[in-house]
Amino acid sequence: MKILFVGSGFLPDKIGGMELHMLYVAKTLRRQGHDVVVFCRGYSPAKEEFAIERSEFQQVPVVRMNYKFSDCTEFKTLYSNPNIVRVFREVLNEFGPDVVHIHHLQTLTMDIVSCARDAGIPVVMTLHDYWMGCPRTQRITASLQTCPEIDPDRCMLCLRGLWPAFFQGGSAVPRKEATKHDKGLLETYHATVRRTLDRVDRLLAPSIFVKRIYERYGIPGSRMAVVPHGLDGSLFEDMRRMRSPVLRFGYMGPVIPPKGVHILIEAFKMIAGSDCNLHIWGEVSPFYKDTNYGHRLAVLVKGWESSILFHGRYEHVDVARVLSEIDILVMPSLWYESFSMTAMEGFQGGAALIASNFGALASAVKDGETGLLFNVEDSVDLAKKMKRLKDDYDLRQRLVASPKNVLSIEENVAVLKRIYSEVTGMTVA
Repeated sequence: MKILFVGSGFLPDKIGGMELHMLYVAKTLRRQGHDVVVFCRGYSPAKEEFAIERSEFQQVPVVRMNYKFSDCTEFKTLYSNPNIVRVFREVLNEFGPDVVHIHHLQTLTMDIVSCARDAGIPVVMTLHDYWMGCPRTQRITASLQTCPEIDPDRCMLCLRGLWPAFFQGGSAVPRKEATKHDKGLLETYHATVRRTLDRVDRLLAPSIFVKRIYERYGIPGSRMAVVPHGLDGSLFEDMRRMRSPVLRFGYMGPVIPPKGVHILIEAFKMIAGSDCNLHIWGEVSPFYKDTNYGHRLAVLVKGWESSILFHGRYEHVDVARVLSEIDILVMPSLWYESFSMTAMEGFQGGAALIASNFGALASAVKDGETGLLFNVEDSVDLAKKMKRLKDDYDLRQRLVASPKNVLSIEENVAVLKRIYSEVTGMTVA
């Protein structure tokens, strides 16, 4: 079978849970004899706009379209772009896939769905996050307030701050006219999202939480299948846990405000002693217009540098090595995690887990059985849970040894192949 993956980015240029999921699924499908190509957005200031670059990453063919947003003159261009459709259609005609599996359309165009469907090619889409319905992607504002429901007034204020050139809230236009204009932009956007999702043959959600978010958005639950991501177990085959004279708390992932690293640091300082330390693994990155988070964290750890250690970026192939040096993995997310591969890796890597009782984490971790949950944003409650595990060795061991439901990448791919077979009518071995 010929399968075209579509994503907003791909390794090594862009790394995250979605990109890693795409990679491991693509590699597994190719090992099983299927032809998989990734189409994604790339970025190079030196290259021409919409230029195509063909390469391979870990034996997965990748077609990158260079896009610098030079034609982005209005809000609509961020989600509906005929120039990108033109490039995608060329790739579609050249590869001739049996099915298009969309993983993300941010920085691309929602029109890709209709382009494929109009060509008679079925489309599967995995809803990795909430961009279909939230232009900011993660249902969280600049002030880190989550948005469980779509509120046009709140969205309007949020997007005015994010894209003042597109929205009129900060212009000299009278308030009433500005409000009418901006709400009109949002109405058109939401209509496009719903129309696009209606044309997808099969919608996949990585967790029941994501499915419920989209149901509240108005997408019928009957149109969505919950398909958890699989883990590449080969990364842990030769893992050996490293001994340490002190207890090691750890964090793994992007170091950005909604991941709650500052909450973790505050909590650790409440329970710290000579018998423990905190290791933060991940790259400090800008979060939209917030480019000062690294400095704020540096101020927060001043005087604690010997026990709070920043290790910077790590490569995903080293995930087992990193986890071998973490006894208690903490996931203090402030936003709605949609799945959290890191939690599954923590289970596989033999670390005890503490996570915020929020988003998909609340169901991924069974409180008191596979890990501990704490009240989101509450550093005091997190400190209590950290101290509890710090003081109770037997509890740590029980959490680590408890049965976990971690899907393998092969099991994940088997489910996807059944879905591809259903939408194409082809027998997929």
